Amino acid sequence: MEWFESTKHQIRLWVAEKFPNLHEQAQTEVNESNSRKVFFLHQLPPGEEQPSVRIDNRISSSKYTIITFIPHNLYEQFHRVANFYFLFIFTMEVLMDSPVSPYTSGLPLSFVVCLTAIKQAYEDYLRYREDKEENNKLIYVVRSGVLVQDRCMNIRPGDIVRVSEGETVPADLVLISSSDQSNHAYYSTAALDGESNLKEASALKKTQFFSTPAEITQIRCYCEVQAPNTELYRFAGRSVFNYGVGGENEEIFPLTPDQFIFRGSILRNTEWIYGLAVYTGVETKMVQNWKGKRQKRSSAELSMNRFLMFYLILLFSLSGLSLFVEGIWNIGRSDEWYRILLEPTTTGATLVTFFSFLVIYNYVIPISLYVTVEMQRFVSAFYISWDEKFAYKTADGEELRAKVNCSDINDELGQIKFLLSDKTGTLTENEMNLKSCSIGGVRFDLIVNIFYEVRSLSFTSKNSCKGNQLVRADTKAELLPHHDPAVYQFFLAMALCHTVQAKVDPKLSIQYSASSPDELALVEAAKNLGVAFTGASEDSPNMIKVQTCTKARCFSVEEIIEFDSTRKRQTVILKDENGAYLILTKGADSHVLPLVTQGPIKQIENSVLEFSMQGYRTLILCKKLVTKEEGDRLVKELAEAKSIVNDAARNKALGSINDEIESNLQLMGATAVEDKLQKNVAQTMANLREAGIFVWVLTGDKEETALAVSRMAKHIDSSTKLLKIEGENTNEIGRSIADAIRQLSPGSEFGGPIRKNCGRGWGLVIPGAVVSVAIRDHRKILQTLLIQIRPESVICCRMAPIQKAQIVKLARSQEGGNDLTLAIGDGANDVSMIQEAHVGVGIFGKEGRAAAQNADYAIPRFFHLERLLLFHGRMFYDRLGNLIQYFFYKNITFVLPQILFQLQCGFSQTTLYDGIYLTMYNTAFTAFPVMFFGILERYLPEESLQKKPHIYKDNANNKHLSMRAFVRWTAEGLLHGLILYCLSSVYYHGRPSDNFEFGIGCYTSIVLVVTARLAVETSCWTWLTHLVLWGTVISFFVFAFIYSSTVWTFSAHGGNVYWLMQRQWGSAFTWLFIPIMLVVCILPIIAQKTFMNELFPTETHIEMRQVNIQSSNEDYTISPVYQLNRLVRWWQRKRGHEDAQPIPIHQSQSYSSTESESIFQI
Repeated sequence: MEWFESTKHQIRLWVAEKFPNLHEQAQTEVNESNSRKVFFLHQLPPGEEQPSVRIDNRISSSKYTIITFIPHNLYEQFHRVANFYFLFIFTMEVLMDSPVSPYTSGLPLSFVVCLTAIKQAYEDYLRYREDKEENNKLIYVVRSGVLVQDRCMNIRPGDIVRVSEGETVPADLVLISSSDQSNHAYYSTAALDGESNLKEASALKKTQFFSTPAEITQIRCYCEVQAPNTELYRFAGRSVFNYGVGGENEEIFPLTPDQFIFRGSILRNTEWIYGLAVYTGVETKMVQNWKGKRQKRSSAELSMNRFLMFYLILLFSLSGLSLFVEGIWNIGRSDEWYRILLEPTTTGATLVTFFSFLVIYNYVIPISLYVTVEMQRFVSAFYISWDEKFAYKTADGEELRAKVNCSDINDELGQIKFLLSDKTGTLTENEMNLKSCSIGGVRFDLIVNIFYEVRSLSFTSKNSCKGNQLVRADTKAELLPHHDPAVYQFFLAMALCHTVQAKVDPKLSIQYSASSPDELALVEAAKNLGVAFTGASEDSPNMIKVQTCTKARCFSVEEIIEFDSTRKRQTVILKDENGAYLILTKGADSHVLPLVTQGPIKQIENSVLEFSMQGYRTLILCKKLVTKEEGDRLVKELAEAKSIVNDAARNKALGSINDEIESNLQLMGATAVEDKLQKNVAQTMANLREAGIFVWVLTGDKEETALAVSRMAKHIDSSTKLLKIEGENTNEIGRSIADAIRQLSPGSEFGGPIRKNCGRGWGLVIPGAVVSVAIRDHRKILQTLLIQIRPESVICCRMAPIQKAQIVKLARSQEGGNDLTLAIGDGANDVSMIQEAHVGVGIFGKEGRAAAQNADYAIPRFFHLERLLLFHGRMFYDRLGNLIQYFFYKNITFVLPQILFQLQCGFSQTTLYDGIYLTMYNTAFTAFPVMFFGILERYLPEESLQKKPHIYKDNANNKHLSMRAFVRWTAEGLLHGLILYCLSSVYYHGRPSDNFEFGIGCYTSIVLVVTARLAVETSCWTWLTHLVLWGTVISFFVFAFIYSSTVWTFSAHGGNVYWLMQRQWGSAFTWLFIPIMLVVCILPIIAQKTFMNELFPTETHIEMRQVNIQSSNEDYTISPVYQLNRLVRWWQRKRGHEDAQPIPIHQSQSYSSTESESIFQI
């Protein structure tokens, strides 16, 4: 049944999410020890048993099922402290004789829970509908020698599937045959890994010419493959033909990722393919990678939970204290009219009394806080998505816009302290052009002829080879590759050692597609100099052709050892027209030069250093000639190693044979590829640094290249003093870190304290070889250097993707710090660090969209980061921080009179407010103004935030949600609650009124005061602000007059509030009393804010003053605080202080100290 399979899948995902380490360990053990046999068309030999579990091809991305929705959703919602608390209160109100009706808690709770459940159910229904459409999609499979239609979910391992061009691959397939003459298939994996380039798959050599269902039915073969795993590019196994007819007749071929096509890929440039389904349903790579990212929780949410816990503890303490005082008060007073008649000696009566106090005090916890915060974040995300200034049109006409993948951490954008950035494609354009090369130790520069470029294959003359000009640097003599054997061999190696795909159109024009822009740049440069790679031969898929000005050459590609982030090199084994073997290796100098035994090593090293200092990316090219016998042996052993199914054994065998192949290399030369900076990177970097953000650049490039690009990007300048952490072993690395600490914090070597923030003017360079050792063995002192001392700039070079994530984790896991990290990158290799940071930002890269898909936010270019942080981030944090604090303020103001009223009624658990008013306070009368405040408020206009980046620093260290701010807002709430209760008591003293009349008078005052308090906090006034703020006040009075005009039978106290509002507001004294209470409560707040702004202004206050003076926009001049500021300045001018200007109190630049704690013990 569908729901049963879906439920099983949800359980698997839940286990993987809740116990990731256990899941990964179990998965690894299965992958290493288990393999499975997949038989073509389920043709099992005699004695072979059918697998007991056959996974169908059904998928489910929905979170819930019909059975699990209610329990699962409720489980998630009541994990929230506030929801669980109100459920508890509602239960108590139902089970006992509560002083207030249960609906006062039940209705708001039901509204919040149902609203959230409806939202999540709708989102999950959309996912379910997409899954159903995918599962019922019609596909073609081979059955009994004919091609038949079936539903996608019915595919089983062993089925043969036919896919046509433009269709989505329905399961993980091993390619059997293809319509392509070279028996290759081309497919796009943009939906899986975000990479936009086409991938190439090769058909099994034994089946590549089987093109009809009848022919395919005759295949007798099985594929032994490893157990399913989550790694997209990890696949190994072997195909066994002619099984069951004698071991000597069996033919075995290795299965590699070259024959594998993922589910979710789209077939391109290939008319049709046949493929064997090896993984289906939940076992496919696509579904295996449907695991949740690390759940990110914003600092605002953590602060909010801490505040809730404080109020919960306070609430239970007050209830216990009230119970104690009630017991003392009750001695000798049991006959009073306000006493609730309970048995005073029973335990049940005591518990009921305690819970009664809990019920009437519980409104200090704002039930609508979570919903309001979610709505604020949801709406705020559209500010980014709809922002026209994020729009960017690429060279090919694609229009890109900012994208929000996770709105839960919008406020984090306003508090970033550490920015960790990739370099290539993030700071640079990722558009590579070959600028220079060193061949045999001689430098050559490439001069691009913008009026002419070689595109045609019909080389008829020498002049037709002059697409670009190759000029010797020392003599300025022009040279073409075919003029010099060494130069020719170098560019021939560039045209052969790669995985670029070439397509020749009928006009003989060549179009290249590549997964790496570096490779594309080298192949394009070779073509423009007359050594053109023209793709694979139509007759043989392993034959590739190169066209030169003088002749055409063909090479057979025997094996390719792919580039990876660990080896950092690529090797191609070729065989020329004469059968001679040629091995070409290309890669990073740090990983290739140690393998070289012949050639001008010293000269090439000098050239690489020179190229790097100019900001170029460098690669080393080497060759190796081997005999036919040795070449045949190496190819055979490499194929055997690839056919090993067990991961550990296969990796060991591959490592051994790869080392042998890539040894004793002959050095040919080095390439220098330019990658230009993106637009406005330097200005953006300068503004971010001015905003108090420390920028770290993490790159896989060598040190000199990283430094050159950092200088161009204004990450470092001529005044920056550089320190390098280096060492050959752990002890040397530890000493290097300690020496850097001593140099930046003098005196610490004698046991003195470490000075904080003393790294201004210093830059730190950390090679990748040092990073892992330093984090593993010297984590504490490295963290002291990077986080506590804080060099102004940090450059980490030669970094692998996992090392980038380690550095981000080091910065994120600072002890006792509130500094937030942001990681930004553009490629799939940046995903791990993006997900590790507090905030991850992806750039729509030229190599794919993996970073943008896996990030919390996606932007088109690096310079958009400035607007994202300094404008949107600042606004989001200002709004949300004050929204949360205001919520607690208005609730403590509301509840304190209820608490004080217990003194007046003898702690009899009598409520001060009517039940309807209790319900409407947080859900209507005070909910909408603060919600729109969180959406519309803007302390400063956009121009101010852009022109003065240093204003961003005012929100450092979670300013709005700090304990200091929480205490201030709580004190205001207590003060206002006390004032309103006392003045109301004075007003009603001696008048013939009951507690409900007293309560409605106090309630009215509270609604007006907390609304006025929000008006004081509002800086930007728009027509919508006026409408919501004053409209809510008017709606309260309309409701109150209607509610008190009739006796409502649904309310227990409906008769007690009849005609109260009319009677109360018919008194002239009420019209005088309400303004007095507003003045007494609000005027001191306005005065306090005004004088603090005048005497101790922050950069924000100073800029707000300038905006109010200079701006013609009345949105900012209507603020009451601004009006009092004008009065103060008028008084200063009248007293003769015409030039008096407040001096901003900046954060001290003096260095504070902490204990050293034997920091230098290595």
